[in-house]
Amino acid sequence: MTRTADVVIIGAGIIGGSIAFHLLERDPRLRVVVLEKETEPGTGATSKATGGVRFQFSTEANVRLTRLSYRYFTHDREILGRSVDFLRHGYLFVTADAATLEQCRRNVELQRGLGVASELLTPPEIQTHLAALVTADLLGGTFCADDGSADPYSLLSGFSRGRGTAACACSPGSPSPASPRRATG
Repeated sequence: MTRTADVVIIGAGIIGGSIAFHLLERDPRLRVVVLEKETEPGTGATSKATGGVRFQFSTEANVRLTRLSYRYFTHDREILGRSVDFLRHGYLFVTADAATLEQCRRNVELQRGLGVASELLTPPEIQTHLAALVTADLLGGTFCADDGSADPYSLLSGFSRGRGTAACACSPGSPSPASPRRATG
């Protein structure tokens, strides 16, 4: 077996898995090796992820990244061949601070300019989303119904098996086209 690769990716978590998936989607002939220091893929930072999927960011780059990745959550079975357990439940952010509310206004303006259906809310509007929340001390908040959550490990598994391509793994000493295994050094 050859010990060469076109691309070597360090880390078999969600980011490494996504990079491998997208490289192989673009060019299935690539020899991609994913190195992982843990005994199983997705047991580092990915295992600690909450699975939040949101458009409500304060930077254009992050909003655009969510727009690019959102289809993997909403069309998971078609693209990845499996469910990632995406639940669209919306994210509600609230504030009692005037400066934070002004930042929220700027964020919503940015998000809406990029095609995101986020909204700036008054305290009474906040209560329509979460009736039990005491809003007397709040100045406002934001909400985006398209925000939600998914299972990070299911997404990683989908990237590993999506479209019948799998990134090559490297176990100590010999590369093999299997799921990622432990690498040392």
